[in-house]
Amino acid sequence: ELQQEEWAEIIKKHRLSFLLSSYKRRTYWFEVIETLRRISLSGFLALFQPGSTRQIVVGCVFSLFFLRLYSFYLPLLSTRDNALAEMCNWQLFSILFITLLLNFGEAPRFAGIILLTILYVSILFMVYILAKNMKAIILL
Repeated sequence: ELQQEEWAEIIKKHRLSFLLSSYKRRTYWFEVIETLRRISLSGFLALFQPGSTRQIVVGCVFSLFFLRLYSFYLPLLSTRDNALAEMCNWQLFSILFITLLLNFGEAPRFAGIILLTILYVSILFMVYILAKNMKAIILL
């Protein structure tokens, strides 16, 4: 517990606190991983022909790799934030995988329904999180 208090004090005083404040002490460096994830899933994939099977497969591999890193380290302070990050990574992988299936013409007929379900679940989850946070803000 003393270490948590020390970490809270470091976060308050450090000039890069805006980068460190969301992470546990043992994973303070995870913002670098998050930046690599963003660059990999946007900039690096731009090196491949847009919409090509290779681009989608590399995107799936990167998405699974970073999903595993998040699941292993659980880097964020809040359990809810870790769950949200994992859910978002699973959604990204699901969308890329369904896109891969559509590219091969192997997607089930209900692939559109799966994508819409992912969208609706995401929206419902965001509304739930916002409602909980609004309730906490109002109670303050």
